[in-house]
Amino acid sequence: MNMKKRMLGIVLSGAMAVSTAVSAGSFSAFAVAQCVAYSGSNVNDQDYVQWSDTVKSYLTVCDNGNYMRVQSGAIKGKLLVEYYSSDFEPLSTKLIDNELPIFGAFYDSGNNYYVLSGQENPKQNDSLEVFRITKY
Repeated sequence: MNMKKRMLGIVLSGAMAVSTAVSAGSFSAFAVAQCVAYSGSNVNDQDYVQWSDTVKSYLTVCDNGNYMRVQSGAIKGKLLVEYYSSDFEPLSTKLIDNELPIFGAFYDSGNNYYVLSGQENPKQNDSLEVFRITKY
């Protein structure tokens, strides 16, 4: 099931990129309005050269059969959360402030959503919070 969700996320991300280039119908009007709000892109984020990185975009199925997409990096200091109908029609968008500056991961437990965030600690300060798991 996890692989199905991941593949669906990849397909949806590609569809969103294509829809912003096409200007026809009500979906493109929504996509153009959203592109003005944020300029982030996850194009080629799957390509790793020498270093690894975290996944920045997640897709999950909500209890009502709709979809929720969570993306880091689209808007500086915020998580972008987009909701879609079961037919992938856009419904709404939310922005959530990052708890700590580095995004780590998103997890859907079925009952709650969790976000892992962190920050660098180059001086190795033992009292500095370096990661946080936030329950939503």
